[in-house]
Amino acid sequence: MDEFSKMELMVHLKETILRNLDLLLSCNVIGEVQYKNRYNGFNGELAFYEDIVRRKGLTTRPGGVFIPLTSSSDSFYNSVYITLSTNVNDEFLYQHLCSVADLASKGAFVFSYNKTEAFEEWASLRADIEGKEFVDLPVPQSLRVFKFENGALALSSFQQFLNCTGFKFSLKKPRPIPASLKEHYLNKLVDFKLADLIELYLSRVILDGFCSLRNKRGAPLDIDLFVYSERLKRWTLVEVKEKDSE
Repeated sequence: MDEFSKMELMVHLKETILRNLDLLLSCNVIGEVQYKNRYNGFNGELAFYEDIVRRKGLTTRPGGVFIPLTSSSDSFYNSVYITLSTNVNDEFLYQHLCSVADLASKGAFVFSYNKTEAFEEWASLRADIEGKEFVDLPVPQSLRVFKFENGALALSSFQQFLNCTGFKFSLKKPRPIPASLKEHYLNKLVDFKLADLIELYLSRVILDGFCSLRNKRGAPLDIDLFVYSERLKRWTLVEVKEKDSE
């Protein structure tokens, strides 16, 4: 395959990931304003990682999110904690889970996948849309979920996660977002690295698929990123904000 063909394939893969991301997002916002805010937030996180973290060679780890399983403005009440990692044996991940376990009374979960798995080897997860139709979302065959209990990670299953949370892998009907706006954000995000787009997409499969707005839950509290400070010799929580950029 020549270089031009490789570039075409890369763009195709990115667009496939982004169009599935768009579907998830369209099913999990109440309107166009929220849609813009979510995408501007994604753009800010991706740009921060590209322009600051990668160029400076910083050591980072993904954040996570607390989700109350009942309607509550207290994000820690009756909550689960969820994070995404490509290495379940990471020492930081273990320490991180130990620190959040007491705050997440309903359990801490880690979704993990093999980042070297080729896209053509991916499988799919079927979600229903308000119980009337179905959509198949591409995911790595290697995608797994672990539960942190008794100080260790134990392999679980998607169904066990759903049973524990009471959630359903079910989406609301997509909101009518203008096609021009969809294309605007696709074109804006397609220049980021494929691996970063995959990580973003899979995090939304978890948070907007498994934990979609169709499920009754409280307001989530998310942690964007952890960065290791060489000067302070400790991990620092980073919150990235970009809600108004067009």
